[in-house]
Amino acid sequence: MIPANYAIPNQYSGDTLSAIQITCTRTDVNDVTTAIDLTNVNLRMDFKKSKEGAAIKSISDGAGITKTDATNGILTIDSFLNLDGGNYIYDLEFTYADGTIHTYLKGTYTVIEDITQ
Repeated sequence: MIPANYAIPNQYSGDTLSAIQITCTRTDVNDVTTAIDLTNVNLRMDFKKSKEGAAIKSISDGAGITKTDATNGILTIDSFLNLDGGNYIYDLEFTYADGTIHTYLKGTYTVIEDITQ
């Protein structure tokens, strides 16, 4: 499965990233789209400068990610003071109670150096 791609809107360094609400869905082979139930799912998102690099910031459910409406697949990436200026990549990993892991979302995040410090 190929994760969906979402570019988090650009932010200025030193500014707080606004909370982002995401509805998680999947489409089956019959082209039927349903919400992903997040009730018994552990969520984790890493921000990195490169795929092979170390995580610059990691967030997870209860620590940066809120399950806003778990049964309907709605989560919120909580606001946080953003990272240093630069381009970042991320993905959102779902770990199910049986140990199955799926990555449903990936993307980019650009932090622009601001003038006023």
